[in-house]
Amino acid sequence: MNEETKRTPRITSVLNIKGGVGKTITAEMIGRGYASEGKKTLLVDADGQGDLSDAIMPEVNFEDSDCTLANVLSGEKDLLDCIVKTDIENLYLIPNNMHMFEVVYLMQNMSGGDFRLSELLRELDFDEIVIDNNPSVNKITFNAIYASDVIICPTSIGKKTIKGITHTRQQVVNSIKGAPKVFRDNHRIDFRILLTQITRNKTNRDIIQQLRNLYGDAVFESVIRFQQKPVQIAEFGGTSLLDDTKSGIAEDYRNLLNELMKDEER
Repeated sequence: MNEETKRTPRITSVLNIKGGVGKTITAEMIGRGYASEGKKTLLVDADGQGDLSDAIMPEVNFEDSDCTLANVLSGEKDLLDCIVKTDIENLYLIPNNMHMFEVVYLMQNMSGGDFRLSELLRELDFDEIVIDNNPSVNKITFNAIYASDVIICPTSIGKKTIKGITHTRQQVVNSIKGAPKVFRDNHRIDFRILLTQITRNKTNRDIIQQLRNLYGDAVFESVIRFQQKPVQIAEFGGTSLLDDTKSGIAEDYRNLLNELMKDEER
């Protein structure tokens, strides 16, 4: 494809430095949703646990693979060689495995390299790129932040998990402040908050309203309710939760996708 017709990917990171808030399933649903809308979509598994890789391609064992994001960032492999076409139409994957933790350790002791992921991904011919991140602050976190047009911070309702919003948002702000001036002047990152694992009781409703009052339009209208059974059925059945026409959580993620699509049209 020549330069005149080459796509410019929109890059979304799903990020919260607090774990257990539904990052991976959110990244998976957004990626599957974009692909179902005909958008050429790349999922990037930036977590060494490889949960996103397993969710998208459960039939493949990536544990011993030598062609993962870790191999790319370490310089062992070319990025284009590590993009895998999934069985899902329009959906591609850069997998990951435990080797990532070794690479992160090595990168922590190296200066620079925070824009490596951005440089690699911006050159790709995709409509949408979605990055699933690990719950920590390290070189990969900085790489994901600098690569992103949008950061989606999933959070459940709880004292510790709500703190995750503050800490994650502050990390994004500090990273941007520490970036070169040319980046600060020419790149805007939208920070959005997605409420997940919600049970619809008065306490949750009150806290949700408090968050909306505090963060305004940064909070998605869509709220993801807590329903474990349909998630497990989709996971063990090798199906997409988005195709479930009966469960509330599937409806919630479809609503989120519609909201994201409308945001892009503005």
